[in-house]
Amino acid sequence: MATCRIIDTCNESCYLKEQTMAATSQSGLAVAIALWGRKPPKHRINCLQCFDDGATIITGADDGVLILWEKCDGNLQAKMMLLGHEAPITALSATDTASNLTRFVSASADGQLTLWDSSDGRSIDNTFMSHIHRRIVPHRTTNGSFSMCGLYCIGDYAEVVVIDTQDLNILFTLNSRVEPDWIAAFTIVSHSDIQDTVIGMTTCGMIKSWVLFDLDKKVGF
Repeated sequence: MATCRIIDTCNESCYLKEQTMAATSQSGLAVAIALWGRKPPKHRINCLQCFDDGATIITGADDGVLILWEKCDGNLQAKMMLLGHEAPITALSATDTASNLTRFVSASADGQLTLWDSSDGRSIDNTFMSHIHRRIVPHRTTNGSFSMCGLYCIGDYAEVVVIDTQDLNILFTLNSRVEPDWIAAFTIVSHSDIQDTVIGMTTCGMIKSWVLFDLDKKVGF
């Protein structure tokens, strides 16, 4: 499992240390804490994800490190550093379209996909896949009483992979028999009167579309 270490860039290191020791003695749980001084560690950003509320920003670096940032007096301040990837971060995404969510996923170049909770920096789950994800978009499909949110992923593979936000398993894939190719960009079109449609463009410039129907049967609900 991936691990996390909480980082705070405040100068009040003694106060933070006392708080942490008290919390540890009450719960009996050892929490790793790293503090830095005036010179923070290097963080070469590959990916950036901003939650819809704008209060939390997540960045991923080429060394696999994630940092959670928060707004403080109009400035950005590092809140937590998450350690768990050993390869460059290739994609970041929230796990739902709701505005009050705290969970997000991170993908790295070695195929690792990790589910995190931004409220405490906890690693909830992780898995290794044969897919290298370059972009992940959460999308919720609702049809009557059926409602499902999946992570729609593209990357170094010739398909769109849809992943379960709870256990990181693949729900289904969107394939094409006509000139299969890597998807360079995609969007999801939603309308109340018609079924959701995924429109993608391949690396060679071909436009492909998939209509999302009978998802309740695809995911086994």
